[in-house]
Amino acid sequence: MRSHEGWALSYAGAMLGRGDAAADAVQDAFVRAYRSLDSLEPGRPFRPWFRAILRNRCLDELRSARSRREVSRDVRRGDGRPGGGARGQRGSRQPDGPERVERQELGRIVRSALEELAPEKRTVLVLREMEEMSYGEIADQLELSTGTVSSRLHHARRELRDVLEERGFTVEDVTT
Repeated sequence: MRSHEGWALSYAGAMLGRGDAAADAVQDAFVRAYRSLDSLEPGRPFRPWFRAILRNRCLDELRSARSRREVSRDVRRGDGRPGGGARGQRGSRQPDGPERVERQELGRIVRSALEELAPEKRTVLVLREMEEMSYGEIADQLELSTGTVSSRLHHARRELRDVLEERGFTVEDVTT
C-alpha cells in the first residue's frame, strides 16, 4: 500500500480536486482492492489493476457529488493570480519556501480547473499527463479506441486552457 499511496493520492486529487475526497477515495479503493485480490490474475501487474479500481471509485464520487449538487460552479471558481511559476520535472529537487508555496498554489489552480472538465475528459487528461500513459495504454485501460482517446485529450486540453484563461491565466503560467 505504501509504495502506491503517493501516485494514488495524486491521481485521485487530480480527479476529485478536494483533498479529503481524494484521500477517502484512495482509502476506499485500497479496501476494495484488498477484498478483490483473488480477482487479480497471477502475473498481472498490480498498478494498472488498482488504477482501474481507483478510477472507478473517483468516477463514482464525481457522479455522487454532481447528483447532490455539493459544490456550486461559482464556489469552485477561484481568482487570484500568482506572480509567475516554475514547473518541476519528475525526479527534480523539491522546491523550498516561497517556490514550494507557489507550486502548491499552481497545483490548486490546476486541480480546480480540472474540476470543470467532464469526468471522461478529465480521466484521459490525468492518465496522459500525470500517469504518462501512452494513447494505447489509455485506450486499453478505459476500453476505448485510440481515436476516442485522442479526441478526448484534444477537447480536454482545449477546455482546460479555456478555463484557465477565464481565470486570468495562460497555459504557460502553469507549465513554465
